[in-house]
Amino acid sequence: RVTPYALAVLGVAANGVALFAKLTRFKERVTRAVNKRITQFRGKLTRVVPPLLLEVMLRKNVRQAFNHQGLSTPKILLNVVAYCLVLVLVYSFLFVGFNAFTDPTDTVAAVINSSVVVAIAVVAQQTAAKDGEEEDVREKLETSQEQVMTNLKRVFDMVTRQVLM
Repeated sequence: RVTPYALAVLGVAANGVALFAKLTRFKERVTRAVNKRITQFRGKLTRVVPPLLLEVMLRKNVRQAFNHQGLSTPKILLNVVAYCLVLVLVYSFLFVGFNAFTDPTDTVAAVINSSVVVAIAVVAQQTAAKDGEEEDVREKLETSQEQVMTNLKRVFDMVTRQVLM
């Protein structure tokens, strides 16, 4: 009788952890790509901007650019919580239907209900937490990296103009 509810809780938790891992893994990939680009970019800037100022600005603005792209830990957690809430709503709808249309003492109905709950968890896992095609992931990675670098370049162009004045 409690099995579908327990499976739903496990499904939401497992999907939340998988989505968090996926988004964190993507953030790390973008971080590595941006760090490579910053290393190249840093050589040009150290001729114009003092190194200490450059490091402080890099740290602050990289964090801000990642936040703007939704790649900060709080934004990732917010996405995971929103995703889990949607799953809870789906399961709530299912449980209302289970209670309205099935006999809670029927073993066959309980097995079917549990199977539906597990199927929802598996489908949610496949659609939301799966990385997708490598080409799509690479394209999204490059797009995120370019957007972060564009934000950083704007800031450093402004600082370079101010220092040269």
